[in-house]
Amino acid sequence: MVMNQHSIVFYHSDNAFCKDIYNICTNTKMHLFECQKIDVLAYIMEKIKPMYVVFDTSVNFNTNIFNDFERNNKSCYIYLIGKKYLNFCNEHVFVVDNYKMLENAIGNHFRCFSNQFFNFDITESKCYAIIHNALNTLCFKSKYIGFKYIGDLIYELYTNSSISNGKCNDTYNKLAKRYNTNSCNIEKSIRFCIQRAFENCQEKALFFNISKTSRIPSIKELANFILDKLYLSCISDTTKINA
Repeated sequence: MVMNQHSIVFYHSDNAFCKDIYNICTNTKMHLFECQKIDVLAYIMEKIKPMYVVFDTSVNFNTNIFNDFERNNKSCYIYLIGKKYLNFCNEHVFVVDNYKMLENAIGNHFRCFSNQFFNFDITESKCYAIIHNALNTLCFKSKYIGFKYIGDLIYELYTNSSISNGKCNDTYNKLAKRYNTNSCNIEKSIRFCIQRAFENCQEKALFFNISKTSRIPSIKELANFILDKLYLSCISDTTKINA
């Protein structure tokens, strides 16, 4: 499969979703993939072969991970945000000071290529099927209203391009209006549903794998875990389209 001109991969270490990188993708009609794990990044590189990979160096930037990645991925264009890494520059690695400079750099480069746009979104029904399957695997019970709330929460985060952003509060308010309740009840119902699932699940390691500790995962951690599944499903579908 040839390099996909229409994708940007954004690799970062925290849960903050960068609106600027989303705007760049909107302006250039490219699809955005976010990831926080190097194994997910490697999967994307293998299956999608994106044209651009952007590393945010502002939080916990690991130079060893970057050096390994750069050595193994010479066919894409890599951008580092953070001028203190100017010494990393070469024929396919570029350093910019901020996201505005990144937008200018990628925009100017991208205009040299086709402006065709591929739609990589998955259908609503498939999206909910993936969400519910992940919840069922974790022993969540659909009899609890929190099951419906968390499904809707994750779907809203996904469809609003908020993969791995961890911003749930605005979505609580949106769901509260939809179900004629308040955001506190939405959050409380979801937490109760998570607690019940944890108590009923015989394989506690499934939950510990999500939280990365020996505790019940937070709503944000669970949402990001399932968002990753949606995200990888999108990658899989895109691979089939472009095969």
